[in-house]
Amino acid sequence: MNRKVISILLGLIVSNISVQAAHAAARVKFIAIHCQDQQENTGPDEPYIKVAGRTFSCGKMSTGSTKQINQSRIPFSGRLTVELWEQDWPDRDDQLFGFEVNEAEKGGGTQRQTKRSQNGDTEYVLEYEVTD
Repeated sequence: MNRKVISILLGLIVSNISVQAAHAAARVKFIAIHCQDQQENTGPDEPYIKVAGRTFSCGKMSTGSTKQINQSRIPFSGRLTVELWEQDWPDRDDQLFGFEVNEAEKGGGTQRQTKRSQNGDTEYVLEYEVTD
């Protein structure tokens, strides 16, 4: 692709993100993640959050560890799906769990989602806040 086409496409992407943010009824901010029971037996977990087409690394974590996330607010309306994954290179990454953040949580202060993986061997707590 030539530079003009790339520039136009980038402009459209930025415009779309700006329009979505302008029409968002709420924003979610992830505050911290706590590893209650890690997945890996051979070293630390490497969890990451997937939300709204974005990925946020949480670094390396072991049972009992906590990491501050404090990333920017993600705009949304209605409901937003949040997924926690664990990097498993060279194997396929594992989805540990998912949940929905709801616009109705706005103004409720810090929320905590404690989730155990589907097979029951991993548990994490994710703290977040929904604001205007």
